Amino acid sequence: MEKRLYTTTDVLKITEEKSARIQYWILNGIVKPEDPSAGTGTSRQFSFQNLLQIFIAQSLSRARIWVKIVAYIMHQIARERSDYFKKVGYVDDPEKQAVLSIEVINAGTVISRIHTLKEARESLNHLLGSGSLLLQINLDVLKKILVSKLSAQ
Repeated sequence: MEKRLYTTTDVLKITEEKSARIQYWILNGIVKPEDPSAGTGTSRQFSFQNLLQIFIAQSLSRARIWVKIVAYIMHQIARERSDYFKKVGYVDDPEKQAVLSIEVINAGTVISRIHTLKEARESLNHLLGSGSLLLQINLDVLKKILVSKLSAQ
């Protein structure tokens, strides 16, 4: 099966993101286009994996997570859950969905984990009394939204 690639124009429409922000994420290593060539007469090509990277970066940016931490988290997801980016499918069972939990202990310490929604709930209960800032993003819901947008295109 041939991998579908998306042009920059496609990506801007699908993600509803500004070109400058996507360029910023590329320069900071958050998004690595499938075909990074860019220049006169050539356009970058993005894969489904790249679209997911952009969706996650958008969620983290909306939460005002610093760009270097976003880059670290994206590398962690790729390292720990490379299967997440490779599969177009998503998990519908809420108890088994992949959740990214980010705990900000202080200005210089951030802990991130990827686990199931059930484990995320347990983590949340444990952290409620700790005074730490906690952000949880359901990765399978993001993937479902992306697949829905691509189907509507």
